[in-house]
Amino acid sequence: MNLRLGQYAAAVLIAIVLMAAAHGSAQETAEEDTTAQEPVERKPQYTRLSSPEALKAYLAWTRGRTPMVAAYRGGPEPGFPENCIETFHNSLTYGPCIIHCDVRKTADGELILMRDPTLERTTTGKGRVDELKFSKISSFKLKDDEGEKTDYKVPTLKEAVEWAEGKAVLLLDVKKEVRNWELVKALKEMEASTNTVVIVTDVYTARYMKLHLPRLALAVSVKQPVDLEDYLINDIPPADLVALVGTAPPEPEIYRYLHRKRIKAILATMRSVDKVAESDSLETYGAYLELYNSGADILLTSKVPLVFEAINRGD
Repeated sequence: MNLRLGQYAAAVLIAIVLMAAAHGSAQETAEEDTTAQEPVERKPQYTRLSSPEALKAYLAWTRGRTPMVAAYRGGPEPGFPENCIETFHNSLTYGPCIIHCDVRKTADGELILMRDPTLERTTTGKGRVDELKFSKISSFKLKDDEGEKTDYKVPTLKEAVEWAEGKAVLLLDVKKEVRNWELVKALKEMEASTNTVVIVTDVYTARYMKLHLPRLALAVSVKQPVDLEDYLINDIPPADLVALVGTAPPEPEIYRYLHRKRIKAILATMRSVDKVAESDSLETYGAYLELYNSGADILLTSKVPLVFEAINRGD
């Protein structure tokens, strides 16, 4: 018995020594490989749509739907400013995003991508957007969220729509100084109904848009069923809509109500999970997945990389 125990102890000791040696060798190899490897370049993942009807099918709710991501203001990161085409491209390297962007009008009527009514926060320029001509605004450089100057310039809406063709869907947040007829005219000229969704805040604007651009998809605010009914009774088909349900998860019945009509729900996370989100955090990934599992179809987020990591971990 003692002999067997001695043999067993010796065998265990040998195994420990061999495992330690193997671990050390593997660690050295890993360290060598790490120093030798170059960063892997992420390739953009495009959403290619052939028609406005294909866009609406892409946005329609179905059972077993795939979680979707919308990049708030395009998904800015250090070195990549908000409302910037180069930033849009960077966001697509994490996954196939919908690109949220803001639209304003310059003094000479050019529609550009810009969140604020003034230039100071996001560009090297100064002044109000609606008091400066585009030729002046285009001479400034964009700044990232940390205030660092970049080499990128303020894009026009036309440039964004042209870029998005065959790559992504744009979710347009159009500011009030842009009149309905000006937006309609611009979108018609760009033939933009295949890759744009316009956020509208009232039934009148929705009816005007659908009258002049019948194939256009719209995003409308729905906090309770009556909000959606106002659009439906005014001949806005549910197939043409996605629903913005707010910045906090709504009651489960709202999701069920929208899904019965095959309408996807967009939940904004900038004021909730995004504020406390951390990289490599299981709690963060779990929080995003819970929002999807509770009924949200599209998360409008400022943390694009983390949301895609959560989705990938949840698969």
